[in-house]
Amino acid sequence: MKAEEISAGARSGHGLWLQWVPANALAWAPGMVLAFVAADFIFANGIGTGEVLLTVITLAVIGAVVGAIHGAALVWLLRFHRKPG
Repeated sequence: MKAEEISAGARSGHGLWLQWVPANALAWAPGMVLAFVAADFIFANGIGTGEVLLTVITLAVIGAVVGAIHGAALVWLLRFHRKPG
């Protein structure tokens, strides 16, 4: 592998990383809001069977929301940085 190829790979990776960090923050913003709202509700009402079920559902929703935003960001990054040919 030539030095130019290594250098180009490092520059490309650095550029993608700089775009991925904001995408990651954007994805976790609604996820953290959901987590704190659910935690506040659960701790205000005590721990019971309904609250455990609500916790499981909330975690699934948080995973779906964060995963959907991450997935959309990855698709956008791959399309944006795809080399022609």
